[in-house]
Amino acid sequence: MLYHITVCDDNAAIREKIIRALRSLEAELGETFDICQFGSAEELLFQYSELTDILILDIQMLKMNGMQAAKELRRRDEKVQILFLTALPEYAVEGYEVHAYGYLLKPVDEAVLKEKVRTLLGLISADKPVCIDFRSRDGIDVIDIRTILYVESFSHDIAVHTDGKTQKYPGRMRDIEDTLCEHGFFRIHKSYLINLRQVRRIAGEEVILSDGASVPLSRNRRKDFLIRFTEFMH
Repeated sequence: MLYHITVCDDNAAIREKIIRALRSLEAELGETFDICQFGSAEELLFQYSELTDILILDIQMLKMNGMQAAKELRRRDEKVQILFLTALPEYAVEGYEVHAYGYLLKPVDEAVLKEKVRTLLGLISADKPVCIDFRSRDGIDVIDIRTILYVESFSHDIAVHTDGKTQKYPGRMRDIEDTLCEHGFFRIHKSYLINLRQVRRIAGEEVILSDGASVPLSRNRRKDFLIRFTEFMH
């Protein structure tokens, strides 16, 4: 998964130390980090991207300090996770005003930094949309997989059912099955792949989804489905 991380500190050596730690964590986790760095709060505000997942922000900087910048950014971006850097713990108390996740004391301990970022990534991944591309004859549709109720297979086409909408695409179920099953889907019938988040009831040989749709449950897949569904719900 791709995560966008921004580091803002007016000390270049500290920025580089943090980025080295982040690259090390990136390799350990097998994730992808898009890292931006800024040397001042003014530069950060001017070039800030709302794609940012984590902002590692120094409080004590010349001219505008990090807390002032955080208050401005919080008006623009409610979701970004803010992790303050400070040499003085008392400054971090103000972080509650901007709903900061926490703070790191300088000099930064690499192990502590990595542990806090690792925790934040877990929080972010739970809410971060995972999208999949569906290629039609007219172009490419990018769909958040959480909105998919189920996928239906025909001879040379698949139908993607979202809430209130169905769209057909050329292709076979096997082309997307592995990707979707990694994100909470299960193939309950040779022609149907369902989103386990959308299951509301299991009724005999049918599974009822959140929109009321009834999808057939194959007898020879029922046992594996019940095991997978139980694991997913826990």
